[in-house]
Amino acid sequence: MRKMIVGLALLGIGLQGCYIDICGPVYPEPEEESTETIVIINEPVQTVDTHWPIPVAVEELLAPYVQGYFTPKDGRYSDYLYYQDTPRGYDNHPSYVRGDFNGDWGTDHALLFTCETRDACGWNLNTRLLVVLSTYGGYDLTVDMNLGSVSGECGYDVEEYWSICKMPTGVHVYEAVYDDAVVEEEIVLENDAFILTSLATGEKDLFYAVDCDVYYMPWEPASLAKRPARTGRTISPAPWKSTIQKRIIPAKKK
Repeated sequence: MRKMIVGLALLGIGLQGCYIDICGPVYPEPEEESTETIVIINEPVQTVDTHWPIPVAVEELLAPYVQGYFTPKDGRYSDYLYYQDTPRGYDNHPSYVRGDFNGDWGTDHALLFTCETRDACGWNLNTRLLVVLSTYGGYDLTVDMNLGSVSGECGYDVEEYWSICKMPTGVHVYEAVYDDAVVEEEIVLENDAFILTSLATGEKDLFYAVDCDVYYMPWEPASLAKRPARTGRTISPAPWKSTIQKRIIPAKKK
C-alpha cells in the first residue's frame, strides 16, 4: 500500500512537468556589469609671461589674471617714461617694481601687464596694473586695475604709454597745486612706494600702501596735458582713479 502511495505521488509530480532528479534550487540571472567611463580633461597649465625674476608664489597668484598678457621689456618705453629721479635697477623697471610697500619686512610687487593684438591695419595695446602685497599668510593681490589702451596704425612702432618707478623710503619732493599755482612740498615715505606715469598726459601719481590697502596721490601735474596724440595713434585711458582711493600724505613740516 505504501509503495502504491509513493508511486501515485511521483506520477502526480510528473504530470506537473517536473521531475525530482532535475528540479533543483532556482538561482537569479546574473546582472550585467555596468562600465563607468571616466574622461580626464587636461587643462592647459597657466603661466605668467614675464622675463623678470618674480617669486614662484607670486606667479601662481597672478597666473589666473594675466593669461594673454606679458610684462614689456624696457626697450618698449620712451625716454620720458623710462627716466625718473630714482635710478633704474634690478628691482626698478618700467613694468616691474618691488620693495616693502606695507612695512611688514616682506617684499611686495607692482607690475604692468600688456595685452597686444595685431591685425592688417595696425596694433592695439591694453595695459593693466597689478599690485601684490606680502601678508603673514603669503601674498594678496590687492590691485588689479585697467589703465586703458592705445592703438597704432601700420608703420608706426609699438610703444607703451604707462610706466611705474620705485620711490624708496625717505624724504621726497612733489608738486602740489594751490589756486592754479604749483608749489613744491616735501613728504616722508615711511615705506617704499611707486609712481605711475602716463605718456598721454604727463601725469605722475604716487601709489603707496597702508597695511593691506593701496592709495594714490598726485605727484606732478599733467605737464603734457591736452597734448594731442602722436600721429597714427589713438589713446583710450580708463577711469582708473574711480577704482582706487585718493589720499594725500601730509607735507613735511619745515
